[in-house]
Amino acid sequence: MMQERTHKQYDNMERFEDTYGVISVIFNSSGHILVGTENLNKHHSGRESGQISVPMETLKPFERVNRQALLLASLSELITAENVQILASGLCHAGIEGPLTLNERGLKGAVSIFSWQGDPSCMPFAPSNPVEYCDLQWLDSTCFIESAQSRPYAVMGVEFALDKGYGPLSPAEPFVSLRTLKPNQYTSIRNSRSDVE
Repeated sequence: MMQERTHKQYDNMERFEDTYGVISVIFNSSGHILVGTENLNKHHSGRESGQISVPMETLKPFERVNRQALLLASLSELITAENVQILASGLCHAGIEGPLTLNERGLKGAVSIFSWQGDPSCMPFAPSNPVEYCDLQWLDSTCFIESAQSRPYAVMGVEFALDKGYGPLSPAEPFVSLRTLKPNQYTSIRNSRSDVE
């Protein structure tokens, strides 16, 4: 059984200072996870067009040391001006884990875990950049892990979250930062910063 987490336990952001990106695992109340389809090849991050993946994002330097910034980065592929208030009403954050070592070169990722408290048959998320990531759907985590089409780093992130005891019934708290978020301004600020190298 997973131990209950407090902000103090997972607010130690120093552990993410050399983290390259963030993997987002979002459960709905039926136990499915949010996945989408990758549309671009980015070989350095293990990304191939046509792969099924959970949301993953390369971090900006300031996002490695700021909890709220890292959480927002983990959702940057999913938040639009049209859906932000819907998400604010039902998206809860359960924890940040890691860093997880993703390859032999030492590439590391944080794993951010959320739960969608709304209707599990609805899709409240929308791709913010469908040229890169689209076709969002809820999928059984076992099917995702076992699929040959799944992005390997994404599979590692989902397995890591499950191994840590996370799931649809994990303790979670409302992600209140979304209530005042202006996605267009946020995207402009993010795009004005360089990715970590």
